[in-house]
Amino acid sequence: MFTLAGDRRLTLAMLGGVLIPLVLGLNEAAQEYIGLAVVVPMLLGFGLIEIYRSYGDTYGSSGRAGVLLTAAGISLLGLVVLAYALLPPMFALLYILAVPFVAGSVSLALGSGLLALSLRNAGLISRPAVAGLGLGVIPILGAIFSASFGSGTPSAIWAVLIGIPYGFGWVLTAHELRTAPRDRDRQSSQTPVGRTVIPHVVGAGLVGAILVLLSAGRFLPLGALSTTPWVGESFALDILHLGIGLLGLVVAVSGRPEKVRTYDQIVGIGALCLVGITLFGTFVSVPGIHRLAAELGLILTDIILYVPIGIILTTLGFGVTVEDS
Repeated sequence: MFTLAGDRRLTLAMLGGVLIPLVLGLNEAAQEYIGLAVVVPMLLGFGLIEIYRSYGDTYGSSGRAGVLLTAAGISLLGLVVLAYALLPPMFALLYILAVPFVAGSVSLALGSGLLALSLRNAGLISRPAVAGLGLGVIPILGAIFSASFGSGTPSAIWAVLIGIPYGFGWVLTAHELRTAPRDRDRQSSQTPVGRTVIPHVVGAGLVGAILVLLSAGRFLPLGALSTTPWVGESFALDILHLGIGLLGLVVAVSGRPEKVRTYDQIVGIGALCLVGITLFGTFVSVPGIHRLAAELGLILTDIILYVPIGIILTTLGFGVTVEDS
């Protein structure tokens, strides 16, 4: 039926898009079968493989960043679903799974947006596909976060409706890529890509803004913001957040890709190091590390912030070049 293996991969991605709203409805109607949801990340993964393989020289560095971040996002969320389905229910499980869930959600949202914009800039997909793929994941994550914080669990029908835009985005994207011309050199010469959105700048600016807003709770009389997690645990940690955040905004505004990429590499590795210090300081009796964690005020809640920062910035810093930015 299909002459190219790539067509098969894109067809599997279309099937994954169809299953997204159905899986969300299943999560609300019959959670005992939620383990079946791991099929969706696998199917979407085939689509990402084909996009990376066939269009990697067409959509530029923004597209490559989008593919990598989207892959990290769906992998982490798939891991969360699998662990939730297989491990025995306990309170600690929800706390543990919060780390890959937040990291996966942030990676998926940012990656899907970058991928959609890059494919559109390359002339490969239509505006409806961009809207679904780039923005459709936001209501899904919003509903899940609301349910997690006790704001109300959506009904099965409402969950299905929430999942339709993102699922439709994947279906439309995969279909349009299947029918797109295979002459990538011609597309590359006609469409300048990788210049409208530089992924390293997006990552540095996003992380910088988040850290500045969080650390402002220590230094400004902003009421409830000062009780936000990751704020006020220690003066040194708040200063560190503020300094890294301001530096991220400065290098993002400068628009110099090499400098921004260096920032992503250093801060990404630093965030992962803070995760390691927090874990070792909490669970392993290493005096020096335990003392450092205590002086910085690092607690387990902090890794929910540092893991997404580490994953996103190290992915951008080491996985995406800047020669076409």
